[in-house]
Amino acid sequence: MSAPRILILQPESLFPTDSGGKRSRLGHLKELLSAVPPAQVSVRYVDTEESCSEGLAPVAQLGCEAGSFPREVPRVFDGPSGILQACVGMLSHYPRVPWARRSERARQFVRDALEEGVQVIAEGLGSLALLPVSDAKVHAVFVVHNLEGVDMGHRALRYPPWHPMRWLLEWESVKAHRYELEWMRKVERVVFISQTDLEVVAHSHPELRSRLVACPELIPSHQSRWSAEQVDGLLFVGDVGYFPNYDALEWLFNEFMPELWRVSPGQRLHVVGTSAQQVPWLRDPRVTLHGRVSTEELERLHLRCAMSISPIRFGSGVKMKVLDAVAYGMPIAATEEGLRGTRFSEAAVGIKRAEPARAARQIASVLASQKTLHSLSERVTEALAAARAERLGFAEATILSAVEQ
Repeated sequence: MSAPRILILQPESLFPTDSGGKRSRLGHLKELLSAVPPAQVSVRYVDTEESCSEGLAPVAQLGCEAGSFPREVPRVFDGPSGILQACVGMLSHYPRVPWARRSERARQFVRDALEEGVQVIAEGLGSLALLPVSDAKVHAVFVVHNLEGVDMGHRALRYPPWHPMRWLLEWESVKAHRYELEWMRKVERVVFISQTDLEVVAHSHPELRSRLVACPELIPSHQSRWSAEQVDGLLFVGDVGYFPNYDALEWLFNEFMPELWRVSPGQRLHVVGTSAQQVPWLRDPRVTLHGRVSTEELERLHLRCAMSISPIRFGSGVKMKVLDAVAYGMPIAATEEGLRGTRFSEAAVGIKRAEPARAARQIASVLASQKTLHSLSERVTEALAAARAERLGFAEATILSAVEQ
């Protein structure tokens, strides 16, 4: 049997890979191309003209055909037309991301591909806007990176009940939840990168369980390996432009670090992905704000810091910062939400945000013992090997068993 022709829909250009979502989708593409001849694969996305032109060449270098469609919906900061479209979008049944990615040219392209028997993979909620509108079943696979309805609901909780932003975000949560379920019912298979998200949907909508498949997100082990020798400080990776990271960094600096400095005054905190301009309230000589860094610098920080910390309270999906640390064999400390959707809860130091003093004592004890750090590194490495051995491959989840004709 010849390899199927595959069309992968992306919500935006994959390059530059400046977010966890982009890195995840690029990883999926590379994994797929290792199992399917690249000549059988095509990638399409909607983005700004500049991002479209920048993102095509790197995808083509992977060996697959790539194309893009310029945005038809102006961005909110593009002037009056953008503001008007944003207002119309808020009143529509579309969630904000699919609304921004709507493209009639893209839909027609995908409609033609479906009629020719091409197998379609829609990566993430935004890419669903590229699928043709239809009440009938669509011969496609929807890859769920996170539950947008859940994320918007969590984001609304940052505002008091009377605040207009809370009302708006709660409305976005309702729209996203409806939109996600609408497409989960239409497509042939729904692939989750988080087992936890799959169970949430299966529990509330058992009629969908037969088409839900888990393909846990993992990052290949890095050649450079973390070592307990000559390491110092904690590492937090995250852009505060993403609200769960802002919430986590607030807690780290205002509640956790003062307690840690009380029991271990010399400890340092390294923050990657966030600049000083983004957090003017975060000023302390023991905290280094690195901003956005190169891949090489990010690796250096993973190898020189003693532990990665992820005190995430909100969100869904899988936290790429945790997967990155594990791929280096680096010890991790995280909340239950920070480990959501992974197999690493038994290998990590669990922390509770409601008890910052206790969490600080836990971490201080670990940082003071090279033996404990080494043991934690071994545990995350073993957990990663076990997770990889049990994982269903992305190609198998989305193509070979999911939509084979």
